[in-house]
Amino acid sequence: MPTVIANPVPGLYGHSGWLDDTGIRALLSPLTDAGSECSDYTRVQGIGAPVAERLLALLPAEQLEDRQNNAPALGDLLSAAVARPGVRLCGYLIAPPRWDERLTIDAVLVPASDLGPARGPLDVDRRSDPAAQDAGSSTEGVGAPDGVGAPGAISAPNGSAALVAASAGAAQSRGTDGARATGALPREEHWRRIRGFLGLAADTVAPDELSCACAGPGGALAWWAWWD
Repeated sequence: MPTVIANPVPGLYGHSGWLDDTGIRALLSPLTDAGSECSDYTRVQGIGAPVAERLLALLPAEQLEDRQNNAPALGDLLSAAVARPGVRLCGYLIAPPRWDERLTIDAVLVPASDLGPARGPLDVDRRSDPAAQDAGSSTEGVGAPDGVGAPGAISAPNGSAALVAASAGAAQSRGTDGARATGALPREEHWRRIRGFLGLAADTVAPDELSCACAGPGGALAWWAWWD
């Protein structure tokens, strides 16, 4: 059940300091992206199932409806991470004393192996990339198994550490000359599969960035979706 918070000093989702009072900042501290800290903005990466489940219990109901512009609602993304343990979420914390103190999720990382076989660049990449073939379990290289930061945890763009592109010519839906690769799935089809896997509504707006990329040691392939 979402936490009910007293609101002596009104803010967007609670009184000033509610992220500290509920223990949410402490919970996410191990997942803070080193070097991203500002006075009121910190990137968070690698939220897995255990942390997502705890956040669903701690966050106010109104916060669970928060979204990064056209991204899915925070509650929907956290629920997806709980239901799919290989999924990792990334976003940022807005700290007090800002009135809009909150947690926002703007990106999701989905292990490619969790999506099953697909005709197109994903299959080509896995056949031709020895690192991908030897990647092991679907969660290897996608973050710490328990959702807590650890060496080799996911690295991603847009405020997190640099994400390593995985065989871009094969992993992207278009070739270097802009033409669609033979047998490649359209971007919309990749998004449809990811959206269905995450259990998101059919009318969920597609991400601003969608790519298949390496994440961590072993070169395990994962789909990276980010909303601006």
